Amino acid sequence: PNTMSPIVEVAVWVGDEAGNWDYCVTTITVQDWMGACGGTMTAELVGYIADEIGEPIELVDVDLTGNGNNMAFQTTGSSGSVSFGSVSTVGQYTVTPQKDINPLNGVSTYDLLLIQKHLLAIKSINSPYRLIAADVNNNCTISISDIIELRKMILSPGGNFTNNTSWRFVEAGYAFPNPNKPCNFMEMKSFNGLQLGMNSASFIGVKTGDVSGDALPNSLFGVEARNIMGNLEFGIDEKQFSSGETFTVEVRAGNFQGIQGYQYTLSVDPEILEIVDMQPVWTELSGSNFGKTALFEGSLTTSWNASNPVSLQSNEVLYTVTFRARHSGLLSEELSINSKVTRAEGYNQFEELLDIRFRFDNGILAGGGFELYQNEPNPFGDLTRIGFNLPEANEAVLTVHDVTGKVVYRMRGDFNRGYNEFVVRGVNVTVQGMLYYTIQSGEYIATKRMTMQE
Repeated sequence: PNTMSPIVEVAVWVGDEAGNWDYCVTTITVQDWMGACGGTMTAELVGYIADEIGEPIELVDVDLTGNGNNMAFQTTGSSGSVSFGSVSTVGQYTVTPQKDINPLNGVSTYDLLLIQKHLLAIKSINSPYRLIAADVNNNCTISISDIIELRKMILSPGGNFTNNTSWRFVEAGYAFPNPNKPCNFMEMKSFNGLQLGMNSASFIGVKTGDVSGDALPNSLFGVEARNIMGNLEFGIDEKQFSSGETFTVEVRAGNFQGIQGYQYTLSVDPEILEIVDMQPVWTELSGSNFGKTALFEGSLTTSWNASNPVSLQSNEVLYTVTFRARHSGLLSEELSINSKVTRAEGYNQFEELLDIRFRFDNGILAGGGFELYQNEPNPFGDLTRIGFNLPEANEAVLTVHDVTGKVVYRMRGDFNRGYNEFVVRGVNVTVQGMLYYTIQSGEYIATKRMTMQE
């Protein structure tokens, strides 16, 4: 018989004249003898991938294999779906989704806070999909090691998870044997032959590290807006420094009342000031709360969280930073707090989002102003994110133009105060090579360069 033909089970019944009946089960190999059925029977196989709340996930690579061979490969678009048409109804098939880009999508210190509260039984993570997200190192156990790895990535963006992928995909029909400890779940769907007509393989996508569930799965709308509920300020003494001088700055708690966490980037112009040392002072901080990989470009990153709200005196020193001046200047004009490397945000006792500011003793505030950040990743192919900070809620317009000044892409949206993003898909940018992108919001405007590659 043809092993590629469908095999079906049938019951064969036998009866006698006395009315006795019995049966046996056997198999029949169905064959299209001499092509009487008009050729090979085919079916359509479709895949649909969405997150836990049903938002479609784009840029997922979906592999179709059959009978041990790679048959087809497609990538989901904004609908989160792919379609493999005209597939033979006979044979063994497997559908496997994969996505391993932009690991920090939806990841922040707030996720560390939620994992820590779960470990201490203060606030449990109840969804099996969020538990999968919390298992950052993919060892089937949620522990402090997951927090350590995730914090390293927040402080030093650009790397990948050491033993995990950016996204995980659970077969939609899969029933977790223990929803409180999801492990070794189905990340593919297999078919023993296909039915005539439509056959579907659906998956639920989980963004690794995104316990809060705010990852952006789809760039169809192209924007991410965030609600800011107040400011978290850090105090710094003003200083006039001279060229060649080495001096140390204390970063103190400001309005540090009922705070559960924060993260931000401290930045200087490396042509003016060189960061030569950093020392934690507050007992809750250690070297693991700081990232130094971007010191060469004048940026020091920090991330801290606690399981319960913390209040400090406004003069308590959190950490110190030592600078070497290459030119003379005023500290408040050279030292800034921003989202250049690690996004600037804090969390109050209600887990609400806060903007981050430096307040100098002469009343000058740093941070919270208009800023345009370098797109990530850069260069890019499929997708890139352009971050920017608005001092107040307003409309913003993104314009991308080539080296001749021709506009190749434009997008607009309404944004809240604080950090926001435009998400640009490569399919919408038809020009490769060097490009310029401009953000304009009211009176504010800024331009940076980026590179589009194949």
